[in-house]
Amino acid sequence: MITRRRLLGLGAAAALTARPERVSADTPVRGGTLKVIGPEPWTFDPHALHGGDTAAMLGSLVRRPLFKLAPDFTLQPDLALKADISRSGRTYTIALRPGVRWDDRAPLRGREVVAEDARYSLERALRRAPLAARLGPVEAVEAPDRHVLRVDLADAFAPFLAALAEPWAAVLPRELEDRAGELRTAETLAGCGPFLLERHEPGVKAVFARNPGYHAKQRPYLERVEWLFIKERGTRLSLFRAGQVDLPFHDGGLTRAEALDLRRTNPAYPVAYWDGLGGRRLALRADRASLGDARVRRALALAINRRRWVSELLDGQGIEDPGPVPAALREWKLSGRALGDGARWLAHDPALARRLLDEAGLPLRHWIRCAVTPGGPDAAAELDRLIASFRDIGVELQPVGEEPGRIEDASWGPVEPATEVDGHLYGAYRSGQPSNRSLVSDPRLDVLLEAQRRAGSRRERKALIDDVQRLVADQVYYLFPPAAQQIVSWAPWVRGYQPRAALDPGAQLESVWITRRA
Repeated sequence: MITRRRLLGLGAAAALTARPERVSADTPVRGGTLKVIGPEPWTFDPHALHGGDTAAMLGSLVRRPLFKLAPDFTLQPDLALKADISRSGRTYTIALRPGVRWDDRAPLRGREVVAEDARYSLERALRRAPLAARLGPVEAVEAPDRHVLRVDLADAFAPFLAALAEPWAAVLPRELEDRAGELRTAETLAGCGPFLLERHEPGVKAVFARNPGYHAKQRPYLERVEWLFIKERGTRLSLFRAGQVDLPFHDGGLTRAEALDLRRTNPAYPVAYWDGLGGRRLALRADRASLGDARVRRALALAINRRRWVSELLDGQGIEDPGPVPAALREWKLSGRALGDGARWLAHDPALARRLLDEAGLPLRHWIRCAVTPGGPDAAAELDRLIASFRDIGVELQPVGEEPGRIEDASWGPVEPATEVDGHLYGAYRSGQPSNRSLVSDPRLDVLLEAQRRAGSRRERKALIDDVQRLVADQVYYLFPPAAQQIVSWAPWVRGYQPRAALDPGAQLESVWITRRA
């Protein structure tokens, strides 16, 4: 019996009413083709070990999950209407949206999307998807009714519903795999989303047409989306500046240098800054003699002049304290002032840093070998700034290439984006996790990290995650230098476009329209 309910509103789309006045650029209009440049998948299986992420992203135009994420990461209905959660937090009863239909083409022929499709898809994801661990300890998946899915977990797992909103967790029809044996070819990309695959030209583009049977009846506004497979970055930018494509890449992303150049060549093009989910961090091996001393890690943090970093390196558009919880997750992130004792290590204080190193017994010139994951020019400039900052307090950060089987004192590289706060904390700080690059082994953290997964309310979970952030800020197990905001641009005739950190162009482009016709 379900004794605790969490209703995720119906979220029905409001109908657009025809009005006699002139249609403005801010009034959605139907028609036109949006041209966007994006990566080409070599497989169309969203659960593939290699290439599944690209397949899921591109496939989100056609395949949809049970839920989706708004730009602020709040959960919204998609193929499901609501989820009821038992008092124990172990049983989820999910009501599917009735009347949603698959593609008209064989072998689906427009049949209704039912709970059995969701059961098959979730069990397939649990077996195959590289990110299946984000679903938690699923014990059983059942479809007790045509439009009801029930999932039983071995233990309460607060991030579960957010995982069901990821594009790789899309609902798939069994018939396609039964017929083809796998989901590798474009012919298996069929679904019930805002668009349907019209044609795929390998090495050239994929063309998606508006799905007239989409459950949100007024959307999408676009008639087509052309996804162009162009690898060379210079060519992408040239086409964008010339107005031949509407987005320079699938996420609209530009580097800082590219954004400055665009302002010069195309001043009418909007350029927006927004908080992403990624960034870079320095992992500090807590099991090494020197870095195992919190005084040494704190000294390294004090060496960074965060204000100058943002103003000089990030053109004033950056986040001084990104921390383990990115600024984009506003509901969960603690401000520097709220970090308690850990806030002091965000200051720039080379004198205190040298004193801490002296107390820890480090020599006047100490070397730290650092494995570096290659990045673009922005990543290289940030690493150079980090090296210079450490040198000022007598520490030499020595970059070396990553070698299989060799583990250095530290490692510098990108943060794996995650739309759920657990994805930024559990793997990085929980003892024994493969993504725990600093080899943190802190019993206090282990207790908090497990408890936030089992929390019975959002308020309780927030308090636990706040405690995690305060603890890791004080211990400095990882060093998070200032992070650049993401930079995005789009053609000025594109309307309704909102930058999103979640790689879900299906949810993003269904609300986009264009005011220019070819």
